[in-house]
Amino acid sequence: MSEQGIGRGDVEAAWERVRPVVRRTPVLGPEPGVSEGLGALTLKLEFLQHTGTFKARGAANRVLAAQADGSLDPRVGIVVASGGNAGLANAWVAARLGVPAIVFVPTTAPPVKVALLESYGATVVRAGLEYAAAFEAAQEHVARTGAVYCHAYDQPQIAAGAGTLALELIEQARVDTIVVAVGGGGLLAGVAAAVEGLPIGVVGAEPVTSCALHAALAAGEPVDVTVSGVAADSLGARRVGDIAFAVARRTGVRSVLVDDEAIVAARALAWARWRVVIEHGAATARSPRSPPAPTDRHRTSGSPSCSAERIRIPPTCDSGPEAGTMDGPRRDVGRGPVHRRRDELMTMEFAHRRPPGSPLPGSPQHFFLGNDEGEFAHLFDSLVTVKLTGDETDGQFGVFTLEAPKGDTIPAHAHADVHEIFYVLNGAAHVWIQDGEGVVHDRVLRPGDFGYVPAGLPHTFRVEADETKIFGVCSGGFERFFAAAGRQAEEPVLPDPPYVPSTEQLMAAGKEFRNQFMPHLRLDQR
Repeated sequence: MSEQGIGRGDVEAAWERVRPVVRRTPVLGPEPGVSEGLGALTLKLEFLQHTGTFKARGAANRVLAAQADGSLDPRVGIVVASGGNAGLANAWVAARLGVPAIVFVPTTAPPVKVALLESYGATVVRAGLEYAAAFEAAQEHVARTGAVYCHAYDQPQIAAGAGTLALELIEQARVDTIVVAVGGGGLLAGVAAAVEGLPIGVVGAEPVTSCALHAALAAGEPVDVTVSGVAADSLGARRVGDIAFAVARRTGVRSVLVDDEAIVAARALAWARWRVVIEHGAATARSPRSPPAPTDRHRTSGSPSCSAERIRIPPTCDSGPEAGTMDGPRRDVGRGPVHRRRDELMTMEFAHRRPPGSPLPGSPQHFFLGNDEGEFAHLFDSLVTVKLTGDETDGQFGVFTLEAPKGDTIPAHAHADVHEIFYVLNGAAHVWIQDGEGVVHDRVLRPGDFGYVPAGLPHTFRVEADETKIFGVCSGGFERFFAAAGRQAEEPVLPDPPYVPSTEQLMAAGKEFRNQFMPHLRLDQR
């Protein structure tokens, strides 16, 4: 690495090192006749990477390099201060190599994040109320034990590893300009270094309210900034990394600012156009209101050109010093992106919630529910027009109807306190249930067929026909999960546009109803 950050050679060396262990993620090419004012747009689907983000590339490069040069003691392992994507990525690579991983998090870290880290075999240590305290504790541990420290973004091998994404990308698509969402800047540094010297421009897209790179370029050095806005949880770095700043200034990276309204609109468009659920941080990279203006690439300012094809890389979360996003163990490649994101949001185990007495109702109250009665909710568009019962069923038996398009798959999950019966009214649904002995049973249900899932058993289903409609009966008031996770609707009509809930809303709904999703349990592939 030079004094000006990292160079293309560093990224090429990283690529040779990590190629055998990281996934080659696909690209989603431009649609003929569809430009949205941005030219021919291609998306790099890095959320299909191990642990769901590009962070796996940098973590793999850092740890594999330490193993190769002998600095990694297999008895001591690695250390990282992060409860988000960086922590997950390093826990994953440590597990792959069979070495210990210790992740320091603030004492305020949500239990779900701790559980996700532990699911990869990491040891989680809580230290201090804020990330800075966890970082200091991690440094003390490194000094005491000799463990390899892995920074979230501001280390040469971390940034170079992230940049392997760009080398892979230019093999897959014709690239003129690459737009990258920027938090701490590790991905930006790697991408800019990887294409340095090529006729490819790099643009860093940042929220107006969290713009550490933009502020640093304006000031001539990294400076502290305040962070806020809809994307602050994933792009809320208070200071851009030294490596990112050096590379950005050397290569002429341009910073484009995006307001919250544009970010929200881009997120909705990603769902409407591609059925991809992304966080606000990822949407920043492809905001329709932030196209870089065409410039002459060969100007002394180094401003990148912006014609022909652009590649947007929405990092499912590009964490800042500790952006604190909730990103769980991610999905298998074969799973659709909408459900992959849903897995990430809903992979959790929460405090027990149980009505008094048995989880089955002991003294249910009678009720009648007409076709036009009840409540309705919208959740994505795969759970369209979910009809709920009234208050009289709470904690007892509830009913709902569910409509979904062909091919929609509800990922494997289990309800610890809820017994569920579903009956196919129209279409067809393939259902898989894993019993207490681990044996998977499956059946394609057609109109007139029904299935029963006892509490605690993992199950999944896939819609096999258009206009499928399922009637469900569940215990314990679980039908209200859909209302808590979705959006109340006045009439039983399809959501237009689809409703994409926030991470916080899904977390709260999962906590209330103890809904546990299991992203790595592929019952439909057994």
